[in-house]
Amino acid sequence: MEIKQLLGTWVSAENALKEAAGKEKERAHEVQRTLAALEVAAVDARNAVDAYMKEHGLIEDVIKSGSIDYRISYSAPRLSVKVDDAAVPDAFCSVVRKPKLKEIGDFLKSGGQANWARFEAGESKIQWSVVKK
Repeated sequence: MEIKQLLGTWVSAENALKEAAGKEKERAHEVQRTLAALEVAAVDARNAVDAYMKEHGLIEDVIKSGSIDYRISYSAPRLSVKVDDAAVPDAFCSVVRKPKLKEIGDFLKSGGQANWARFEAGESKIQWSVVKK
């Protein structure tokens, strides 16, 4: 096979891949829209049951239905910790140490020397692009 044929096969395969990815992305968006609509419907239904329970002073109720009974009740409230950040003692704080890679890279590019940082080159990959005539 000549290089022209090999490139043609490669370009065709990548174009088909892009087209399929675009179709998949649209299907994913449609699924997301459907899920969002169903989630809104579920929240609305849950809120209606909650309003009914509160209106009628119910804490728990059992709904009998054919072969399955449903219990509706309220869960125990979750406890969460709220703090005034400035008032918390150091013993209850953690410090996250994260290198600033962009600033380190700029430092190295400007000729700075450091035995704790270096550039590493990744592996180059073959690529193609369209050249205008």
